[in-house]
Amino acid sequence: SKMRGITTLFPLWDSQEIFLAELNQLIKLGKPCKVIVLKARQLGLSTISEGLIFHRTIFREATNSLIVAQDPGQADYLFSMFTGAYEGLPWWMKPEVKYRAKGRYMVFDSDSQEREGLKSEIFVEAANKMTGVSVGKAIQAAHLSELSDWDDAKTLTQQIFPTMNAPDELAILESTARGRQGFWYQFWRKCVDRWGDGKSEWKPIFIEWFRCPDQYSKPIAVSDNFKLTTEEVDFRKTVLRNVNFFIPDEMFNWRRMKIEEYIGIEGDEFSFYQEYPSNWMEAFQASGLCAFPKRKLQKIVETTCATPRFVGEIVYQHQASQELKFYSVENPSGLWEVPEDTADIDIPSTQQIGYRFKVWEKPEAGESYYVSADPAQGIEGGDFSCCEVFRIGTGGSPDVQVAEWHGWINPSPFGHVIVGVAKWYNQAEVAVELNSGVGERTYMEVFRILEYPNLFRWKHYDKIKNFYTDYMGWVTNVKTRELIITEMRTRVMDGTVVLRSYALLDEMMDFSQDEDGGRFEGQNTNDDR
Repeated sequence: SKMRGITTLFPLWDSQEIFLAELNQLIKLGKPCKVIVLKARQLGLSTISEGLIFHRTIFREATNSLIVAQDPGQADYLFSMFTGAYEGLPWWMKPEVKYRAKGRYMVFDSDSQEREGLKSEIFVEAANKMTGVSVGKAIQAAHLSELSDWDDAKTLTQQIFPTMNAPDELAILESTARGRQGFWYQFWRKCVDRWGDGKSEWKPIFIEWFRCPDQYSKPIAVSDNFKLTTEEVDFRKTVLRNVNFFIPDEMFNWRRMKIEEYIGIEGDEFSFYQEYPSNWMEAFQASGLCAFPKRKLQKIVETTCATPRFVGEIVYQHQASQELKFYSVENPSGLWEVPEDTADIDIPSTQQIGYRFKVWEKPEAGESYYVSADPAQGIEGGDFSCCEVFRIGTGGSPDVQVAEWHGWINPSPFGHVIVGVAKWYNQAEVAVELNSGVGERTYMEVFRILEYPNLFRWKHYDKIKNFYTDYMGWVTNVKTRELIITEMRTRVMDGTVVLRSYALLDEMMDFSQDEDGGRFEGQNTNDDR
């Protein structure tokens, strides 16, 4: 880099250090460095990515490298970083260039038959105007930029991915978010869900906006009389608890200024969260009319959502000497307790066996709890079965989400999960949704086979017989569906419910009507929770 006209070593930002640490971890594990990066604005990741591609190209023989941006202008900009680094090398370090086309490629090789050259090549493409200069080449290093702006995913899957098979591959896919539509969002979600169980070769990396304190800070004058709001204090505590980072007042001062800018230009602050997210779910802002107040949901994400205290499985064996058992992949003898410092803890997605039961609070004597269950078919790739647990508030205190079970499981075994959870949480009452044959199978397992007595009974008035009948289980229909949505909307508005699960909030933010109206439902995510 050049500072005041003097060439100096490149000083790394915190965000770039975090990114390099993730790559180094893959190298230590002996895996290809294939990463998909979701980022906030201006964290320097394009710059460090170009530096890594440049380093790999000129210090390894016979390396084919590829740079692809969303359009020709951005492609030229990224390539200028590469060529600028090359021109800045001392003469004795520069590899010989045999062929060169401005803005398209450089071939590092020797014109002489008496000496060997580097035999490395760098190609530059625009995703919306692929020229095919790299067709047929095995790519060992690649930087693909701003994929959310690419017009067609086929460019990636048909022209680029088949060329990336080197055991020491360096491939960086990076972009900011652009809503929940398009292949970038879907690809990111799949990588997040499948990386932990080895089903994805692309490691997801998310870097929060606050990882660049120098970049995103605004000095505070004494006359400003600056004081954090209650929400800002809670947000600071949440970030400190979840990723062990303390946000200074100057960063909150910058954040206030930036949010006011977005409100002044666009009428609301939600584009700020898309451009400067504090977690990956927040980065993908849903379109359409949300069923719940988005400002309140955002406040919940920043204040009460938290990393679960325990992650594992619960097993119930009816009438066994030890009916309830807890285990996880890491600790077979008991639930996995997450350390207080969770900065380096990567909790896998909920569908994986061994991680489907997440607990924020263990049951306490004297407390009352409620368990709700939504059974599904159990087919991998289909809908998920879900069980939510709430501690019932007393004396005006809110109800609090304390546990969540979510994953693929068959209807009958899911009944054992439900009863195990309910018994652990002080013999809680259970409401099982009965909308399909799947729900009925789960309910029959709970009621008839496992003989769990504390079940929700629907008080239904029979007009002909003139009395109330007890229907077992919960039935969702046109009326009751609107009822539960309205009830949750009211609870979110008045703060009489405390939600802990980031995944639940992600589903709530996407639970909306499409542009043509219709019923509220998950537009681009499951809505089982």
